[in-house]
Amino acid sequence: MLEPEERDYVYRRACIPEQVPGYVAAVSGAEPFLRDDYLCYLAGEMLIFVGYPLEGPVAAEKLREHLQAAKERFKATGLTLIAPQAPPGFRPLGSTGPDHYFRLDLEKPALQGKLLYTLNRAARELRVEEGGELREEHISCVAEFLDSRKIGKDTRMIFSRIPEYIAAVSTSRVFTARDGAGRLSAFTVAEFGSRDYAFYMFNFRSPGNQVPGVSDLLLNELVAKARALGKHYVNLGLGINEGVAFFKRKWGAYPFLPYVECQLPGSKPSLFKSLLRSLKS
Repeated sequence: MLEPEERDYVYRRACIPEQVPGYVAAVSGAEPFLRDDYLCYLAGEMLIFVGYPLEGPVAAEKLREHLQAAKERFKATGLTLIAPQAPPGFRPLGSTGPDHYFRLDLEKPALQGKLLYTLNRAARELRVEEGGELREEHISCVAEFLDSRKIGKDTRMIFSRIPEYIAAVSTSRVFTARDGAGRLSAFTVAEFGSRDYAFYMFNFRSPGNQVPGVSDLLLNELVAKARALGKHYVNLGLGINEGVAFFKRKWGAYPFLPYVECQLPGSKPSLFKSLLRSLKS
């Protein structure tokens, strides 16, 4: 577990969602630990190692030593790693290959052109409210999303625990877009616990009430909140595919950290693997 001073240290320096221990613990049940400036999570005998140091550059040649020491310390029988690159002996997971986290610099110029037009158009049809909980209508929206896609049971479990995360972590916020009749069109979950970063965690749109530009409108509210809180960046998550990466680049975000998910051979699949996949969705 994290001592109070360790928790403060982690939150001050977190720059990727997996470095938000309150979120990961709430949705996966894994317990966070700090080892040699790296955050890791223990779920039973499965160790999940976040291979991005909280301070300083990634030392690829030292990472394998940190991994081995952590595996021995926790007597883990399996090890999953997320890192800028896979160390020797680790096999990559997933079918999409390497990816990048996208970062939006909040000191960039004001919005203009087509994006500004999209925001103004959406704002004429929708209003955005900010809150700290998920209501039944939000949960129904998530259920509709799950019903419209082929998603495994572990990932469904992750999504079902999002309300627990929001209830447990006071720095999480929910931005909800409603039409003139008060009906939910979409909502975004954001995290503001880091000193320098805000995190774009989840975005769900109602299949029955889709308004063009609603995701942009919600992201604009998140950005405004982040600026008001003195953040310097928004981590918009992974590129995932060309469509998602285009949305992020449209906002001026750029790839800033390479990402690969890998395992030691013989490690069993874990719930955390579904957690990583859910952050890409």
